[in-house]
Amino acid sequence: PPQQRVRALGVVASADGKYFYYARRTGNFSYNTTFPIWQVVRRDRVTGDEDVITSAPGSAFRPVISPDGSKLVFGTRQDTETGLRVRDLATGEEKWLKYGVQRDDQESAATRDVLPGFSFTPDSKDIIISYGGKIHRLQVSTGEASDIPFTAHVSQDLGPELKFASRVEEGPVKARLIQTPSASPDGKQLVFSSLTHLYKADAGGKATRLTSSNAREFQPAWSPLAKSAIRRNC
Repeated sequence: PPQQRVRALGVVASADGKYFYYARRTGNFSYNTTFPIWQVVRRDRVTGDEDVITSAPGSAFRPVISPDGSKLVFGTRQDTETGLRVRDLATGEEKWLKYGVQRDDQESAATRDVLPGFSFTPDSKDIIISYGGKIHRLQVSTGEASDIPFTAHVSQDLGPELKFASRVEEGPVKARLIQTPSASPDGKQLVFSSLTHLYKADAGGKATRLTSSNAREFQPAWSPLAKSAIRRNC
């Protein structure tokens, strides 16, 4: 069988410098994919050995290691929501840190990673992350979230205004499109549908309605004797 393509994203180094952690995906991009497709891998920097350290049903991606080397936080999906899980690297114990953050990008090619970046504070006690249009601080021990308020002074040039005054005609409606035109066998007349009704026109002449019905009429066809047109009502 052809060799599967392997992709790796979001590499971070362990606090002691012995390992790299990253999200790895095997296989090519496809629509309507079945999860999991990403898992977090640990790679020994000396030997090159790799160990898959997660088995998340909704994939595992965007790993972050705490500065003290004790915690691993990664993104995953459950049902329709993307959340963060935290793992104690010494005991292997794992739990939800925050369920419901920024939507992940697993269904796409994920050219800029599967989830926007986030990071630990230097004391390893909190995660700084943005979602819902705000910046948040997540307490790792409890999962409690608090907003980090900020203001920014922005000077941004705008393009030309694309709003123009336009006069709407109030007179008779002028048809600009005809449907399924059909020429008579002798080529002297044309029947067609326009604005849901049938019309007939001599070559180069003015069109007139064929019927006075309120039914919607389409796809006219000529009889073999070319004396009348047959209509289809819808």
